Amino acid sequence: MNIKRSLLFFILIICVLLHNPARAEESGACIFINGEYYTDTKIENSNPSCILVALSFFEKFGYAVSWDNNNQIAMIEDTVVTGDEKYSSNHLWWAIMTGKDKLVINDPEKQELTLMNFKDIGISGLPFQGMDDVYVPLAIASKIMGEKLGYNQGTIYLDLKDANLLQKIYRLDTSTVHSTTHFSADSELITLFEK
Repeated sequence: MNIKRSLLFFILIICVLLHNPARAEESGACIFINGEYYTDTKIENSNPSCILVALSFFEKFGYAVSWDNNNQIAMIEDTVVTGDEKYSSNHLWWAIMTGKDKLVINDPEKQELTLMNFKDIGISGLPFQGMDDVYVPLAIASKIMGEKLGYNQGTIYLDLKDANLLQKIYRLDTSTVHSTTHFSADSELITLFEK
């Protein structure tokens, strides 16, 4: 009788794990910049109309990435080096919340936070948490990087026109990029996602 219970419990666990809708269909993709191989990254491509890239994708381009697990908010900041004050008003950064169709942008030149709805910028997918990373629509990565990203059969194409970003990528010293695993979003940021 005890063996039957154990076997039934084991089968139940397997079924739950296989049916979990929050689990991403992770796979890999090559990144090509201006026609040359650059690196690999993780993607989720179960919906062909909305390819999702892992937040770790941004670190490959010199962006710092942090995660607020309590509020499910990810911050992507333009190159933060050790010793910089993170997410200050004088830094360019973007915030996304899993399950929400909004992008919050802090542009130091505007001296205010800007809220953009995905549908207003032509984006249909939502960010979500996968097994070990957060996934965002490729179009959000394009918006953040200011460059058009394309995808075709396991390859992400990036044709860089911005010479500054190209120089930043090839000069990138990953030992100076300061990503953290956790930060705490303030109430002002959380409120923006609830609008």
